[in-house]
Amino acid sequence: AFSLVSLPANLVAIPLVSYVVTPLVLLGVVLPVDSLLVLAHACLGAMMAWLEWLAGFEHAVWQQAAPPAWLVLAGAAAVGLLLLPRGTPGRPAALVVLVLLFGWPAPRPAAGSFRATVLDVGQGLAVHVQTARHDLLYDAGPPYGPSADAGARVVLPWFAANGVERLDRLLLSHDDADHVGGAGAVLAGVDTGEVFAGGTTPAGAEGRPLHACRVDERWAWDGVEFALLHPDDEGDARRDNDQSCVLRVAAPGGSLLLVGDLGSAGEAAMLARQGAAALASSVVVVGHHGSRTSSSPAFVDAVRAEAAIHSAGYRNPFGHPHPAVWARWAEAGARNWRTDSQGAILVEVGADGVALSAARERAPRYWHGR
Repeated sequence: AFSLVSLPANLVAIPLVSYVVTPLVLLGVVLPVDSLLVLAHACLGAMMAWLEWLAGFEHAVWQQAAPPAWLVLAGAAAVGLLLLPRGTPGRPAALVVLVLLFGWPAPRPAAGSFRATVLDVGQGLAVHVQTARHDLLYDAGPPYGPSADAGARVVLPWFAANGVERLDRLLLSHDDADHVGGAGAVLAGVDTGEVFAGGTTPAGAEGRPLHACRVDERWAWDGVEFALLHPDDEGDARRDNDQSCVLRVAAPGGSLLLVGDLGSAGEAAMLARQGAAALASSVVVVGHHGSRTSSSPAFVDAVRAEAAIHSAGYRNPFGHPHPAVWARWAEAGARNWRTDSQGAILVEVGADGVALSAARERAPRYWHGR
């Protein structure tokens, strides 16, 4: 991303501060003339009004999906070529390369496939599910303090890097802060369609149409099936983990089960109502970050997952994921993954089946693990 208004902004700001404001302030320090400082203040006020007017443009900042490294290198070479004298061979081709660079579209899954990313938001949960033409966010991560949250620090930058300009559906499993803390920033930062919530109205969603999670609600996007499996009523405003919205995403090549903070009681109720066959999934994002209050033996046996993903914060005070839960999924035949040590976990479901990878394995950095 870069600013499209930086040139007119600096054409005014730099000479005004350098040749007008700074000399007036220095003179005001030496000479006891208040009007010098008043004039400097007036100049700064006019400059800030100009900058605010520029910043108010809807497209003041250019944003696009992050291009691949080879295209960035080709673009840098193209800029160098354009700086050479006129008549240098290849300069028109350099313009073509720059057009490709700035018009790079983010790759999306094919029809009948989907991609899900369990983002590394710390002790919380945020999962981006993407089909050929649609995007869904399941939970929005935790707050990080009074002025920061996962929505602004993790989710929105992820969307920008992957070319997500519109979120078709935001689904908030329940109203615990570690699941809805970033919802306000997400709603303010990206055009959002429908909002589904398994609890009270999240901050930032006031005035928007809000849908309660309802069991057996289903929809299809681009050959991918989405089904809400829990809760079994029209929503409960209590802060109750067992009222978490449970979403199953299924394509011909595999499926994903998202259970929020569902505890063992909620698992048992859902299992009794839906049956084991409805819960069976290739990949599961483990309930309640791997807490021992979730992932009961009956539930683990019913899901029969090939991979179990634990979204937990590094050295979190709760000991998530619990060793017994980790072992239970492993004994059931699932490979365990965890965001605190492996970073964001990517799940790709295509015609050839399911593939998982971790961000810290795809792009290792020397500081990982330190």
